[in-house]
Amino acid sequence: MLRVLVGCTDTRRAAEDLGKTLLWRGDVRRQVVTALGAARAAIRDRPSLALFERDVTWAAEFIREVREDDATKATSIAVYAPDEMDPVEMDLLSSGANAVLRLPVTRDWDKRLARLLQVPPRQAVRVPVFVEVEAEGAIRTTLGTSVNLSETGILIQAQSLDIGSDLTFAFRLPGTPDPVRGRARVVRMAADDSFGLEFSDISGESLQAICSFVTRTGF
Repeated sequence: MLRVLVGCTDTRRAAEDLGKTLLWRGDVRRQVVTALGAARAAIRDRPSLALFERDVTWAAEFIREVREDDATKATSIAVYAPDEMDPVEMDLLSSGANAVLRLPVTRDWDKRLARLLQVPPRQAVRVPVFVEVEAEGAIRTTLGTSVNLSETGILIQAQSLDIGSDLTFAFRLPGTPDPVRGRARVVRMAADDSFGLEFSDISGESLQAICSFVTRTGF
């Protein structure tokens, strides 16, 4: 059974907001909490996903604790939020959250939640990554360095990227003759000027090259 931790300010409103997602299926074990102590107790069950309402005041502190604990490194972390982006989300993303999901719930939610619940294997790899971002009608090219890679995304060290922006990327994996190319969205900011990119459009050949590379020695 899938285990999910939901941190919120009001359990009734959380059920109303999230009740139509796959998280409220009968085969999902949910622990819905409103206090830091309860969240610390619930994380001992090592849930596949921890989902926090943006307005939970202790969320950033707790996310940092989870990310610093090797026992919970496989837990995906996401934030759900209404309205447009709020500055507090930058703190949550930099603390270690993988993604921000916008209310109200849309069809895209279950697809993104499924990816977060799977926690795909990833592989540490350091290769140059070329990134092109279009802003105000102009193309800005940035050269970054990959940190780790999975079949759903890549973490890179690069100059400042805007959370939520769409971009194109290209990089060459060791032992692979052709470059990997595609489109991605910037979904989080990590420490040391690292940014998490979630793939949004990638060819079958590029995806196969990533999967083959990751599964050889992924973790």
